[in-house]
Amino acid sequence: MKTKNMLWAALSMTTALVMTACTNDDNMVDTPAAPQDEVKTIPYTVTVGQGGDAATTRATVDSDMKTLRFAAGDKLYISGEFRTDVYGVLTLKSGDEGKTSRATFEGTLNYTGDVPADNAELRAVLVGRNNKGVQITSDGKVKDVDSWGHMKYPNNAYCATVNEAVEQYSNLIATSTYGAKSFSLTQHTAFLNFEITLLDDTAAGTTFNTVVRSGDSGNNYVYLCTANVTTTTEGGKVVAKFVLPLSCQTISSPVVMMGDKVPIPFTGKTLEAKVYNVKKTQVFYSKPLDEVAAEDIGKIVGKDGRIYDTKSAAENMQTQAMAMIAYVGKESNCSHGLAITLDNEKKDYQLNEITYDEADYLCKHKSAVTGGTWRLPSDSDWKHMFIGCGSKGTVDGTEWSVEGLNSKLTQAGGTPLDYSRYWTSSNYGGTYYGNLHIDDGTVTIESTDSDRHHDMYGELKYTRYSARACLAF
Repeated sequence: MKTKNMLWAALSMTTALVMTACTNDDNMVDTPAAPQDEVKTIPYTVTVGQGGDAATTRATVDSDMKTLRFAAGDKLYISGEFRTDVYGVLTLKSGDEGKTSRATFEGTLNYTGDVPADNAELRAVLVGRNNKGVQITSDGKVKDVDSWGHMKYPNNAYCATVNEAVEQYSNLIATSTYGAKSFSLTQHTAFLNFEITLLDDTAAGTTFNTVVRSGDSGNNYVYLCTANVTTTTEGGKVVAKFVLPLSCQTISSPVVMMGDKVPIPFTGKTLEAKVYNVKKTQVFYSKPLDEVAAEDIGKIVGKDGRIYDTKSAAENMQTQAMAMIAYVGKESNCSHGLAITLDNEKKDYQLNEITYDEADYLCKHKSAVTGGTWRLPSDSDWKHMFIGCGSKGTVDGTEWSVEGLNSKLTQAGGTPLDYSRYWTSSNYGGTYYGNLHIDDGTVTIESTDSDRHHDMYGELKYTRYSARACLAF
């Protein structure tokens, strides 16, 4: 029995010696490597600063409508630029609330495979506090935003205020490396802050279905926003206000359409990415032809049949400037007034001189204007337009000054009448039609038949003179 016990003791000592030898560093047995798809974590801390031309944060908008500050609850979403297995969520360090730069974010990175190298490129995304604009997966990965900040907001992504838009749709992005542990964020969302003043009879509290689109003047439009916007009162005026967040893209010539109101274009305005809080104010209302009054003489009639102060004002509203109001009244065979074209009628490459038939055709076949009818002016039309623009003559007189009409044409962006002869539609019998003679600023009226006391020259139809159309409305 003693011999047996001694044997067991010897075996136990031998086993202990063997185990001790196996744990020696020089003879360690490698532990099997973790599977490559196993998720591992590593602590990660970064500092965040400003960058670009609108690089701040997004939680609180200062009164300058540009400066944004970090706030409690801010999260920085990290992902690998070329390694999809690297991602993580960092949160703002306590005590850094209110900072605009050099804030610290702490957390962990997840990865599979090897630990990221110091030069591994990472991307950081900071989104709005009440984020609606960027898709975040349940494990903290950012979707549908590339390194350039490209994403497409839904066309109902509008807000009532800039602060609300920032909290919901702000999108700041930066790229750096794992070893740098520092990011310089740049705003990749532009906010268009629309304030539209309505000067017609629209009441405060009216809700409009409002559409914002961009593109050319044809049919190649991109619809950016569809919203129900309710008007309010500010400074005694009725205004419609809303904010549209835009992704990293160029917006060309945006147009706002409010119900059946005249579209409001922002012609010549190209809005680049990273522009923060682009604010436009637009006076909305323009009269239709049937509301024209004497004080509107000298203003422009647009192709849409509405009245604008100048040619450029009409064009800024994306309508063609067609004529200038020269007379308001019911005489001269018009129900409300007359407007004259801004330039002479032209056929082919001829500058001014055309036959009567050519003049009559060109005047009657101009592009239609809502609420008006084109024609070659009669003797009476010319007389009323001269008088309407300030000529001292009378309808029954024989001479008028062209100065008033020409002055208003120039102010409105048109071309003044030439010192030459212009056709009228008044027939003097047979192939003879009227024309007026402008010489040294005076419209001379002579009669071709002293018994009939015609106020204009009569001339054969094939003679070549200048011509202008008038719009009767």
